[in-house]
Parts: sequence; structure tokens; C-alpha cells
Amino acid sequence: MLRERGFEATRIRDVIEPVEISEPTFFKYFASKQRLVDELALQWLRDSTAAWPRPAVDGSARREILEPLGVALGPFVDALQRDRSYVRLLLNHSSLWNPQGTARGKHAESGHPLHETTMAGFRAMADFFGQLQKEGHIRHDVDPLQVSEIAFGIFRTTLQLWATGYWAVEYELSDRLSSAFDILLQGLAIRE
Repeated sequence: MLRERGFEATRIRDVIEPVEISEPTFFKYFASKQRLVDELALQWLRDSTAAWPRPAVDGSARREILEPLGVALGPFVDALQRDRSYVRLLLNHSSLWNPQGTARGKHAESGHPLHETTMAGFRAMADFFGQLQKEGHIRHDVDPLQVSEIAFGIFRTTLQLWATGYWAVEYELSDRLSSAFDILLQGLAIRE
């Protein structure tokens, strides 16, 4: 329904009629249409990241780092590429992906499922970059959590531009992300 009509054009009544529930029942579980989209985003994120393998790095070249990162993110990126319109909906209307939602505190409180899921993603990425530091693949003078924030910013911006068709040229999201992370890793490389 939300995909067909869009967020603004979809009314609560449009959502509840096909599933035959009342408005009070809907509002018992979701405070607003925004909260419904937040729950859809959370479920989608959980489903698409459930089988993420833990990347292992055993080489020093950027390609050897990008490959395990690509393996870890591959199923997630594949899920994104399969449904561009749904990604656009989540980017524009979900607090999970929308920085304005986070800034307004919609899920900034500790313990909220969206906050916990987002933080778990940051911690996993920070662990990955910390592992790269320990193995001598990236500089030791950077904070792995900050690197994960930067990586998330690159990911989200690249995703937003792809989902909205910002660039007139069609491209594979996976290729664009690989290129962006390659540039990030060049900046993190140990300088001799």
C-alpha cells in the first residue's frame, strides 16, 4: 500500500481496512503512520542482515580488505537493489535511515529497538575496523567507532543518491559502494 500510493497519500484507513482491524487497534500498536514505517524498517533491516557473515581479513592489500567487507555486506546490498522503491520509502520516512528522525529523538533513547539495532551496526563495523588496526592494515591514530560513523555516512549518502536516481546515469549500487569504500580505505592506509 505504502509503495503504491506513497507515504503522504496513504491514510491509516487504507492500511487497516485490508487487514480488518480497527483504528483503536492500530493505534494500540503504532502511535502514528511514521511508527508503522519505523517498524517496517526495523523488520526489514533485521531480515536482511540476519545472515551477515563475520568478515575475516588475512591480507594487507585494500582488495583483500574490500572482499570480506563485500561478502559481509553483499546480501544486504542485494536486498537493497531488489526493491528500490521500498528503499526510497524507508530512506525518506523511517527514523532508522532518516537523520532528521534521529535528531528529533525519535529513537535516540537507549533501549528503543531502532536505536539498539543502529548501535549494534556501529559496534560491528567498529569491531571490524579495530581488527584491521590490530592486524596493521589501517592507521592506528584513528578511532574505529569514528571510522564506522564515516563509513555509515558514505553508505547512507551513496544509498540515497542511488535510490532517488540523483545521478542521471544508472549504476549498480554494489559497484558504487565498493568504489566509495576503496577511497575510504586509501585514506586509512598506513603511510610509510
